[in-house]
Amino acid sequence: QKDLSRLAMAINGFFNSQKDLGLVAGHTADIVDGAMESGIFLAAKGCGAMGSDVVMFLYEAKQNIEAVNFIQQLGLDILATEKNMR
Repeated sequence: QKDLSRLAMAINGFFNSQKDLGLVAGHTADIVDGAMESGIFLAAKGCGAMGSDVVMFLYEAKQNIEAVNFIQQLGLDILATEKNMR
């Protein structure tokens, strides 16, 4: 749990630094900010060259259903989940 919290802090810190420097596309900032406000996700960050072809979401396994529902409601395609990383 401690490592997960540290990972989440690092991802969020990096995202916020990029956002502060104007290096995050507006639509990506909206997606990530909304995800973090939902309380479902531990971290989220766009991955791409100012267009965020991919948004990474980090959440606890017990939040899987809520996380998937949230992502799908945004109209985003899910490319991989924790099941693909085992």
